Amino acid sequence: MKRHDEFNVGHEVTAPGTNYRSKEVVNISLYLPCVEKRVDTYEIIGGEWSLYTISNVKTLERKWIAVIVMIILSSSLLNAQMITGVWKGRINKQKVEVKIIQNGDNLTGTSYYYDGGNHFRRYSIKGYFDPNTNEAVWWDDQLIEEKTGTLSSPGKIPMLSRADFNCPGDGRMMLDGKASKTNNGNEIIGTVDLDKTSRAGFSDEWDYVIENFTVGANDPYIIDSIGLVSVPRNAGEEQPLLSIPDEENALALTEVPVQAIPDIKMVGKTVQPLVTPPG
Repeated sequence: MKRHDEFNVGHEVTAPGTNYRSKEVVNISLYLPCVEKRVDTYEIIGGEWSLYTISNVKTLERKWIAVIVMIILSSSLLNAQMITGVWKGRINKQKVEVKIIQNGDNLTGTSYYYDGGNHFRRYSIKGYFDPNTNEAVWWDDQLIEEKTGTLSSPGKIPMLSRADFNCPGDGRMMLDGKASKTNNGNEIIGTVDLDKTSRAGFSDEWDYVIENFTVGANDPYIIDSIGLVSVPRNAGEEQPLLSIPDEENALALTEVPVQAIPDIKMVGKTVQPLVTPPG
């Protein structure tokens, strides 16, 4: 699904023998995923701007450039809001829950590969979103947490996912595409089949951003700060100067040895993907 925004500027001349004044016309057509085509017509008559929509007429005092910029920014936020959220389904036939947060053109968040029991692996993710093609690309970056058994080891191989964002109808949002190993992006080994959901099976620090994305949590500083505390730091590495609300959890992360947590390993191994995010 591709997005095609249109900006058409026209000029109408006063007709002879009439009282009509000449006017500039700007038609703005916005094509957004999961949203029907919207056409707004702006006319300047005698220095005033009028916004004509399907159901109402509004007079705007602002300059036309500011109006167009406002609409473009609002459409960008709408795009980010749609891709941002909790996605559940399967990647390479493995059960997975992915929390995706859009930060500009970049994607961040976390992924959980799990089985029917209490076994799972959690990664931090990185990626990017192309608003022109509605393609999302992300990869498992760092292994944050794992709890696996002798017979169950979900998410053992870090994955690189390429998926198209689309809406088949009835409010359903989907990410469909192909999956490959993070260290070999050219070899497709499975599919990506995810649906957006309002309920997360795993609770973590990204829940705050998702729940408050449209009321301030889309601030890049907030997103980057949470990204710092979500990934374990290596021994001797300087800790970020961030406050963690839960003091007990903060002590558990900084003072309790990894070996003291049964069946859970905290590691900071970075897997380099064979993809080049856009500059």
